Amino acid sequence: MSPKGISYMYLAETINTALAECRAVTGDKALIGEFVPRKELVLLDLTKEGIPSSIFDRAFDGKLDSYAQFLRKVSNEICKPIRNIDNELLYLPSQVFAEYIRDKGIDGIIYKSSLTSKKNYVLFYGADDHKSFKIGERIPCFRDAVELKSDRHVEIMPLEIEYSLNDYHPAFSMFN
Repeated sequence: MSPKGISYMYLAETINTALAECRAVTGDKALIGEFVPRKELVLLDLTKEGIPSSIFDRAFDGKLDSYAQFLRKVSNEICKPIRNIDNELLYLPSQVFAEYIRDKGIDGIIYKSSLTSKKNYVLFYGADDHKSFKIGERIPCFRDAVELKSDRHVEIMPLEIEYSLNDYHPAFSMFN
C-alpha cells in the first residue's frame, strides 16, 4: 500500500496473519513483535460490515450511502491478494487512497487480510524520523505512535493442509 520511497508500518491482529502476509514458508525464521499504542490513533476501519451493496440487498433500508459504498470498494481493492509476480501498478489505487487520507490527518487503516479472516493495520509512520516525504514536512516515526511491548523469535514449521474428499463430482459423472 505504501508508495515507493515512503515507509508505512504494517501490523497484524495475529501472529499467523503476520506470517501469512509476509509469505513465510517452512524453515523461515522471523522476529515477531507485540506493539501497543503510545497515543490515541485515528484509524479508518474498512472491516465494518453491514453496508448494503445494492437496492436488491436484504439489508437495504431505502437509502444507499455512496460514501460507505466507496469505502467498501476501496476495502475490496486493498484486500485483493497481489502476488510478487503481479505488476506494481496494481498497488496504485490503494497507494493514492492511503496518501490522500494520510494527508487528511488519519494515522492509518484497518483492513481485512486477504490471506486470513483477521485484521491488518497499516500506520502512516516510517522507520526514520529524519527523511522527509514533502518539502518541509517530517515523516512521523513509528516510535511516536507505538511501543514494542514484547518480541519473539519464531521458526515456520511444516503445515498440515486440511481438505475434504468428495466421492462425487459432477464433472466426472460421465465416467460412471
